[in-house]
Amino acid sequence: MGEEMQHISNGMKKHNIAWIGLSLVLMIVLVGAGCQRRPADDTDNTANTVVNNTTDNSTVNNISNTVTPPTNTIPPSGLPTDPLAILADLKQEFKDANEAISSLVIYGEQKTDLVLTIVSSKFINTLSDSGLDTNWFIYTSPSDVSNFYLVNMPRPRATKPYKRIIMPKTDFAFDFDVLAIPLEQWKKSYVDALVKAEELGGAKFRSEHKTFEVSTILAYPAAGNQQLSWSVTYKATDGTAALLKVQVNATSGEGVVVQ
Repeated sequence: MGEEMQHISNGMKKHNIAWIGLSLVLMIVLVGAGCQRRPADDTDNTANTVVNNTTDNSTVNNISNTVTPPTNTIPPSGLPTDPLAILADLKQEFKDANEAISSLVIYGEQKTDLVLTIVSSKFINTLSDSGLDTNWFIYTSPSDVSNFYLVNMPRPRATKPYKRIIMPKTDFAFDFDVLAIPLEQWKKSYVDALVKAEELGGAKFRSEHKTFEVSTILAYPAAGNQQLSWSVTYKATDGTAALLKVQVNATSGEGVVVQ
């Protein structure tokens, strides 16, 4: 890994606890704010499959042969094959979210100083769009430092209305601050981030846990390694409390495991 990636890696490791807290808090809060969970896919891609095929050949000294195929078969991710198309779609959603939030009127006055701070998505039991119910766009306001302003863009947009929510920052319990997203650094979509996370252990994680949630969070930390990044968190929902956390550079697509 080059000098640049070493610097990024060191910064990421330094702030891995903060990123983990951000991911887990967002997963909890956004569910409470209106995220709907889709049922698990009907396809049962069972991990840890062990086939014991014993043949009793009584005519050849009663020898039993046992054949055991490889275990932990990795289910297909279902990820779209065109990340650039997803990035274009996501940025269109961002424009739609801007229009929705800019028309918000508070105490008779229109909010005109909102800036995008976080983009968050969550998948249930699959990484395909069938497991993605909504994308959240979270804004801050210099004139209202106590609250976050949220817009959800549901999937599919044509069949569900968006929602706008004002939520106290204390409900998120962040242990570090985030700044406005520098749009010039936003060159990778959540699909790019998930592809890298899959390479760094996510695929193995899915093979070991039949039920799981995966969150992707785009944010720009106010301190430390100031690089726009996707924080990808795999969380098992099978009672094991297993967790995998990967951070992916939103400009270059390079990633590191932070937990």
